[in-house]
Amino acid sequence: MERRIKNVNDVKEFLDRNIKMFNEKTGNEIPLFEKDINLNGRYRKKIACYRFYFIKDREKKIIPYDIEISKTFFRNTTDERLEYVLKHELAHYIANELHDDNCNHDNRWKEVCKHLEISDSLKMKVEYKEKNDKYYVICPKHGIIGTVSRLTESKREAFRGASCKKCGSHVVLYDRRKKVFLTDDKETIEQISLLNLEF
Repeated sequence: MERRIKNVNDVKEFLDRNIKMFNEKTGNEIPLFEKDINLNGRYRKKIACYRFYFIKDREKKIIPYDIEISKTFFRNTTDERLEYVLKHELAHYIANELHDDNCNHDNRWKEVCKHLEISDSLKMKVEYKEKNDKYYVICPKHGIIGTVSRLTESKREAFRGASCKKCGSHVVLYDRRKKVFLTDDKETIEQISLLNLEF
């Protein structure tokens, strides 16, 4: 069955529809979400995140920044799960706009969830399978920082000199199917083994 939400434009339309629905239900005038929606290939445990600035000394303290979604999750999940996650993040945007405050998962956020017709339970886990990602990108300090689905010779060559954006450490590739590191750097492999990662 074809997915209803296939790309970032579809995400934008979904968010706009739900903001309009919220406004009609409640009589509010929450602006449509005009910021970027980004697919993040580096998310490992996180599925999505609404990001914003909090500036104390301004009349409007909350400034929306973007919504990031795990690229792997987006590619492989169902419409039902994706729509739940998008509404969860949208509830953060709406609650923060309503109250000009970081509402996090408090009662103000939960009230918005009711209008968006989703559960406010934080115990709901959205699981997904990484169908296409054969290789892990691993930093010896930060662990798994990304995945690669296809490894061409040029991409393999590029990774030989690649480094972690957070700390500058040399990163290595790990073949999940063969269960081997694609490097001869024994020192880096030893550092990674100390992280007790689950492959």
